[in-house]
Amino acid sequence: IWYRKTPDPEVTRLKAYHINVWYSHGGWMKRKLFRRMMLKVILPSLVQRRELLNKTAHPIVIILDAHSSRKSKKVIKYCIDHNIILICIPAHSSHLTQPLDRSSNGVFKVSVSMEIEEALKTKEQKQLTPKEFRDILVNTLPACVRKAMRDSVIIGGFKAAGMTGIESRDSFLATLARSISSPTLASG
Repeated sequence: IWYRKTPDPEVTRLKAYHINVWYSHGGWMKRKLFRRMMLKVILPSLVQRRELLNKTAHPIVIILDAHSSRKSKKVIKYCIDHNIILICIPAHSSHLTQPLDRSSNGVFKVSVSMEIEEALKTKEQKQLTPKEFRDILVNTLPACVRKAMRDSVIIGGFKAAGMTGIESRDSFLATLARSISSPTLASG
């Protein structure tokens, strides 16, 4: 999500690489933006991919956190109509239940950070202008996304999160239960 109200013409070039950039005044996810992303890009892409794989009888499973922006009747209806199962994970458990944060997202952030650090090496002020920052992102995002989305990176994230198969289910659920147990109040 790009921090600004209006699209940047240079950033829209990323669509050629199938990278969608969304804009938000505060840089945060909002309900309207979530609904638009899901209904216009994410859900139709998943349904199309399932059809290409001839797996139309198989449900698609999407795991979401409990952020308030996720409450959209239109998204839920689309999912019901297209055999998509939405699973909402408990609040404050994403560190355990988001394997991509342990792999692809981390690799992506490191790759982008390395590109920015490399650009800063040549600058005396050690600070990028907004235009320089945007140009670095536009020029390096496709390669950074490809690096982060390798199968080995994604599978590694699921392994790191303990989500690798039925045999790890019980230990994963026990860890999740401990992490979301009710807090105790301090006395005295």
